[in-house]
Amino acid sequence: MTLNDLQKLIQSQQQLAAGSGSAELSKLLRLLRDREFWLWDSTKHKERDIIQKGNCCFNHIIGLPRKNGVKKPLFDYEAMLYKALLQPGYLNSDPSLLSSNPNNVKLVSKKSTCGSRKPQAWE
Repeated sequence: MTLNDLQKLIQSQQQLAAGSGSAELSKLLRLLRDREFWLWDSTKHKERDIIQKGNCCFNHIIGLPRKNGVKKPLFDYEAMLYKALLQPGYLNSDPSLLSSNPNNVKLVSKKSTCGSRKPQAWE
């Protein structure tokens, strides 16, 4: 979800609420505006978290992802996906492969898990 999508959602909720809670939604939008999605440098992240009392980045404001009820930070592979979507040429420096429209990004991500089972060796 982008900030524009969030703003549209908040505006539609404001219209539905017709005054009840719209001040809280406006406050949330003001908090999120111009915030970085995540601070990838953990030292800077901790410093800003202390200074801004938990409002350091988009993810801390809306709430970290959870697994089994435990808050999880963003992982290295998520940083790679984020950079691949926003930084032209991050994973492929060949300019001939970049489209004429830099906003036209195609990214394939495959996730494979074995759950609690041990992976079996290839035969």
